[in-house]
Amino acid sequence: MKSIAFILTVCVGVLLGVNQTQAATTVSGNLLADTTWDTSGSPYTIAADLVLYPGYILTIEPGVEVLVDAGVDVDIRGQLLVNGTSTTPVTITGSVDPTTSWSATGGDGIRINSDQGGSLTASYMHISHMHTAIQVDCCYASDLNFTITDSTFSDNTVGIFGYDGPNTITVESTTFQNNTYAVKGVDINLVDASFDQNTYGLHYTSGVNVTCSEFTNNTAGVGSASNGSISSSSFTDNVTAFDEPWDSLSVSSNTITNNTTGFYLEDNIVVSDNNIYDNAAGNVVNGSSQNLTFESNWWNSTDASAIAATITDAYDEVGLGIVDIDPWLTGEVDTVADCAVVDETAPAEVILGLIQKNPWNKTITLNWMNPTDIDFDHIQIIRMDKDGTAVTLTETETSEQYIDSSIEYGMTYTYTLSTVDSSGNASVGVTTDAKRVKSPHVHHLRLQARGAAIVARWERLPLRLNPAVGYIVYYGTAADDLTSSIDVGNARMVTIPELVEGQWYYVAVTAYNGDGVEGPLSIIKSIQL
Repeated sequence: MKSIAFILTVCVGVLLGVNQTQAATTVSGNLLADTTWDTSGSPYTIAADLVLYPGYILTIEPGVEVLVDAGVDVDIRGQLLVNGTSTTPVTITGSVDPTTSWSATGGDGIRINSDQGGSLTASYMHISHMHTAIQVDCCYASDLNFTITDSTFSDNTVGIFGYDGPNTITVESTTFQNNTYAVKGVDINLVDASFDQNTYGLHYTSGVNVTCSEFTNNTAGVGSASNGSISSSSFTDNVTAFDEPWDSLSVSSNTITNNTTGFYLEDNIVVSDNNIYDNAAGNVVNGSSQNLTFESNWWNSTDASAIAATITDAYDEVGLGIVDIDPWLTGEVDTVADCAVVDETAPAEVILGLIQKNPWNKTITLNWMNPTDIDFDHIQIIRMDKDGTAVTLTETETSEQYIDSSIEYGMTYTYTLSTVDSSGNASVGVTTDAKRVKSPHVHHLRLQARGAAIVARWERLPLRLNPAVGYIVYYGTAADDLTSSIDVGNARMVTIPELVEGQWYYVAVTAYNGDGVEGPLSIIKSIQL
């Protein structure tokens, strides 16, 4: 046994040209260790057959370019991770003319050997000019993954071919363009896929399920396809939208319009709840003696003669079967309702602004900037005190300011502002620093009796922001009956004259600010003359 971890032919050279710092790497042979291809070695040219062995991972990093020479087979028996991004996709390019004939044994492509542990997870992968871009071999891969998202298959003889056994191949948000056969095989789920300018979108497939996808400008959107389902998808500007599918294929909630031919069938399939109209050479052409069922579809008309005029069957040609369209729907089918993207992303957070404490009004004012997310709806504000008591102040605020007038003097609060969108997604929230509002009541009131007068003294209110500009002295013969008052301005001492000797008097002081807002009473003090 060889002692090295893998057998791999590598030639590294310098590319002469505009970018003289990027290396080029030639690879082939057996990969017997975890391997990463990054941009420092890009482009990677696979010059001869390459095998990734079971138990090992080949990771292709964002921005890497891979070139596959003619006739080369890339055999994946381990785990292939293609980690492109929206701005730096992974590009894999072969040297095949997509018009060449296809066979299941040909090279020029990536073969996922699932029966030996092969799997593929790919995102933002652009793969082109292959004989069979991705081929999945059956069939013992119950615990393996095969997922392709946000990718593009173009100018291949076959985009995806294969059968993953007990698993289902999942392809999401992927474009197939200018391939001879975009997808062949069985047990494949395609969601939000785009098929454009292919000879066949689907052909020789079974158990393939397509939802929320578009078929445009293909020779045939769906060719020979059996079982499986096509739903919530659109077919426009194809030569034939459905060209001889068979054996219980289910076609529902689709829009099939503005093609040359909508359906050309020689076998019965399940077709219901579709919009089928304005296909130039006919909405349905029965090419056999078998009767076909097309009940419960919308034909852009409720007139039986008008609908029948768009269908070729026994009423038009001797020997053909009948196409049964009765009953038909009386209005357009909403074919995109099931394709609505579920929004699970919360809006961006607010940007906190100035937090203002106003002791005179006993308020804390929060200011912020709302996010610019188009689906932003409102702000939720939760106040927490130092004892851990949480109070939801508002769940509907849409402005960029909130005044909390329910605070208590001397209590410490924090506020958490969460953004909420129209789907109800809420952000984690932004929490303020702890805030406490001191009471603007006058401190250390002292009283002194002088015959029939009282001398009152107090300390200046220590407010730097929004300070006190004056004081009012209240007095009376009962604590709850301070009926007399003197506005002393900014003084901190006053003599209350002309009182009755021997009488008890009660005195308190308030401060007021420049807006004339008066604070709370000080502690009420008493004295006997």
